[in-house]
Amino acid sequence: MTKPKPICTDHPIVQTQLGKIQGAREDGINVFRGVRYAEPPVGPLRFLPPMPIQPWRGVQDASAFGPAALQPFDISVGLHADQMSEDCLTLNIWTPCAPGPHPVIVWIHGGGQTIGSTRRPEYDGTGFARQGIACVSVGYRLGVLGFLELGELLGGAYRGSGNNALKDIQLALAWVQSHIACFNGDPSRITLGGESAGAKNVAALLSTDSSRQLFQRVVVLSGGAHTTHSVDAAEAVARRAMAEVGCSDARQLLTSSAAQLLEVQDAAIQTHSAKFAFRPVVDGSFLGTPLNTRIQNAERTPLPALISTCRDEYAAFVDLEAPLPPLGKADISHMDATQMVEMQGLYAEAFPGISALELRVRMLTAEEYWIPSLRVAESFAEKGDDVWLCRFDHSGSNGQRPMHVADLPYWWNNLPTNDTPHSEADISLARLMQASLAGFVRGEPFDRMPAGMQWPPYEGRHRQTLCWSTSPRILADPRKKERLLWVQRMPSNANALTQRNALADLNPEVQQHRMGRGAE
Repeated sequence: MTKPKPICTDHPIVQTQLGKIQGAREDGINVFRGVRYAEPPVGPLRFLPPMPIQPWRGVQDASAFGPAALQPFDISVGLHADQMSEDCLTLNIWTPCAPGPHPVIVWIHGGGQTIGSTRRPEYDGTGFARQGIACVSVGYRLGVLGFLELGELLGGAYRGSGNNALKDIQLALAWVQSHIACFNGDPSRITLGGESAGAKNVAALLSTDSSRQLFQRVVVLSGGAHTTHSVDAAEAVARRAMAEVGCSDARQLLTSSAAQLLEVQDAAIQTHSAKFAFRPVVDGSFLGTPLNTRIQNAERTPLPALISTCRDEYAAFVDLEAPLPPLGKADISHMDATQMVEMQGLYAEAFPGISALELRVRMLTAEEYWIPSLRVAESFAEKGDDVWLCRFDHSGSNGQRPMHVADLPYWWNNLPTNDTPHSEADISLARLMQASLAGFVRGEPFDRMPAGMQWPPYEGRHRQTLCWSTSPRILADPRKKERLLWVQRMPSNANALTQRNALADLNPEVQQHRMGRGAE
């Protein structure tokens, strides 16, 4: 094997098996943006699985981000029309100048499967490169182009189109596995991570035979494995959307304009019976079984995992200053309306001292993020894998609550520069959280964390959870009373560990919660 060499020029050129790629050197870090990992999924390749990029002559310019996936304008993403395209299958690499080989983190952005891109300043990988890690962020198809299941309507080659986004990510992982050594990365030490929808896609890829050998560790932030479709449900989304826009021949989608595709996408969202019309599809082929079932039934293959949520995730989706609106289908991700009405009653009875707004935030945080993430952690623990569970509790100096994606700038140590100046506590916590994540990617044990902290693996008896705040602390089974409200009420892919541990203490806790007050 050829010994890696440092890449230390102002305009670094890397020779891969496919051709040369030229990036840039920025602040002592090598950066390669907009690197193609697949052929453009346009024209006759629309709605088809991604095709590996073919070798090229000359030098591929990797000095600028590639286009984001086709999506509606969203102020949180801030993209202009000329920054979006169907031709979106590119990735970005930040790598140290030193020869390595360096451990690798591959990151999948979130955005509800319909918006988002690698361009967000939070995803700048410079900080990880300074920690001696090669950081890769991946663009993939979204919405109708990434998740619309057209097998029933178009048949043949289009069966499985509901998982094209996952197939994009899988192909990007294969590209990294084959070529990251050229960038002084270590293909035997790849961590796959993601946040929100990206984390749910990470969880889905864990269920596929063809992906598992492409990474050795996982990071799941505000995700879980519940947000999937059956084939029937995915096909129903496509049928309803086509009917809503008055399209009787699905073949029109093959030549529709971007605006027309986004119209179909919006119709799918509006006619779906719950939040997230676009989800990975458990089709029995590419995605064989739900993740929790898969983990329980799989052969023993160690897979260290870091799983995290934010304490008040749902505060990002409700106006905290306005009157509380009725609970609607756009609020519910995994349960039906009848079940959620029951949960509202249970929450009100269990926590009589908390306002209706705060109860809503806690209940929907649990339904969409916390409990599904907990189920994944329990599945890993039951299997015997090391899994570390944490929760972001920090309220920033700008007054922002620990809501959905508020933790991202801390994990990446990229605190926004256009808000209220950050306190030393904010800056210190961001450094600590990124250093901890970097240590996980490097495979370092958490008993040697920065600042002398010890973070034990999660297990079903003590349920030890690290809560990130100005003074991080370890809690045993935080919000236990609330957790027990969800026993036997989430979908059937809750696992044996959940049922066994919960049933052991359910009866006395249920009796107590009828009289108790809300507590941690």
